[in-house]
Amino acid sequence: MSKYKNTQKTFFLKGIPSKKLDDDDEPLSKRCKFNFHYLDQTQAHTFSGLTDNDKIKLWNALKDFSEKSLDEWKISKTLIVYNHFPSHSKFSRPNFVPHGVEWARFRLTGRFRLGGFIIPKSLDGTVHNKTKLRFDSNCFYIVFIDLNHEFYPVKKKNT
Repeated sequence: MSKYKNTQKTFFLKGIPSKKLDDDDEPLSKRCKFNFHYLDQTQAHTFSGLTDNDKIKLWNALKDFSEKSLDEWKISKTLIVYNHFPSHSKFSRPNFVPHGVEWARFRLTGRFRLGGFIIPKSLDGTVHNKTKLRFDSNCFYIVFIDLNHEFYPVKKKNT
């Protein structure tokens, strides 16, 4: 063993990834994704109106949610799929959201929710005619930031 250390070599070797995409203990392919393209900034709560604490809650929740698949979040009831836009919602359905999506919501903390949609399982993996890219039913498209449980309001029990 040499008494001399090559710190550049050591630093370089530490930077080499230790996992591959297809390793059994690397579940990258199942992790859900989030898309903000359809975020409606015209109704109720907008991203710019969030407090710093709300933004921290949102980013931490998105990081935590990204750990699992949407199917796993459905099982835990953190993600509820309504299929159609809720008729009693205090939000209005934006006309720029495509027809045929399944409306859903993520429960964050307290009354804080994310309203949005997912691609139906029946389209998962099918190819879009023009883009030639595949639809992904493991992506949640965020449309509403709902601070007060108004996307799918429910009456309190015993009231």
